[in-house]
Amino acid sequence: MSTILIVDDEPSARETLVAMLEGAGYQLELANDGFQALKMLDALKVDLILLDVMMPGMDGFEVCRRIRSTPKLAEVPIIILTALDDRASLLRGIESGADDFLAKPIDRQELTARVRTITRLNRYRILTEQRENMREMAERVVTAQEQERQRISRELHDDLGQALTIHMLAL
Repeated sequence: MSTILIVDDEPSARETLVAMLEGAGYQLELANDGFQALKMLDALKVDLILLDVMMPGMDGFEVCRRIRSTPKLAEVPIIILTALDDRASLLRGIESGADDFLAKPIDRQELTARVRTITRLNRYRILTEQRENMREMAERVVTAQEQERQRISRELHDDLGQALTIHMLAL
């Protein structure tokens, strides 16, 4: 089941998004603002973020930049949702690191199609799992190398010690 974080300061906007997406097999998490979203992302493993732009304290563009600057979150797909539909806002959203941009009011079919496509591709979870697998494999290689070094060291020590003792007795 894919987890989607919805970040919007307007309760009615969050409820609308929940109504559009519930029943489609997603686990939906809700954040009231960018600060809460960033805290939640420390603990959650999400597959997609639906992010409003116009929020008090920290706008969605800044939240997006902060997510992209955090290594463990940098690959999470982000769709910016906003009432700003001008070209400058679109470019600013893309420059801040958003993967997609939808203007409000949001068309239910378009949103569900985009969410379904992103979660089907599931690139973020795949990348995260691959990185974790690579880290585990690297740890196993280092452990195996250390064990092999210890084995060789013991053999050299034991064989060399016995050989020297035999030669000393022979002398």
